[in-house]
Amino acid sequence: MLTRARLLSAVIHSGQLDKGGVPYYKHPEWVAERCEGEEAKILAYLHDTIEDAPRIMSVDKARRLFGDIVADALDAITRRPGESYTAYLERVKENPTATQVKLIDLVHNSDIRRIPNPTQKDRERVSIKYKSAINYLTGE
Repeated sequence: MLTRARLLSAVIHSGQLDKGGVPYYKHPEWVAERCEGEEAKILAYLHDTIEDAPRIMSVDKARRLFGDIVADALDAITRRPGESYTAYLERVKENPTATQVKLIDLVHNSDIRRIPNPTQKDRERVSIKYKSAINYLTGE
């Protein structure tokens, strides 16, 4: 199942680049390598797939392919259209698998060195949004 998730992520993110110009699939790969447990690793590969490709991936499809634990965590970690970031983080925090993956995702997203020429907006996103989210999810 882990190989299936990795390949599905690579297909869905094919052609996408991150803010630093690196192929996007390397981000979920980085997150997955740091997760503990097969379900968390699978979720790491899938964590942006619904937002990036809702026609290809859904919670129902994840349930059929990867089971309830992964599907429930994917539902928790996928931000819904129009949803506040606070409500989103509250839902993530209720699911231990989603919380583990989101924290690692935030750590990677907080690495400003990934952006060759960071702007003030990039620095603010890292220092305010991501650090606050990490603190909220860890209870600090």
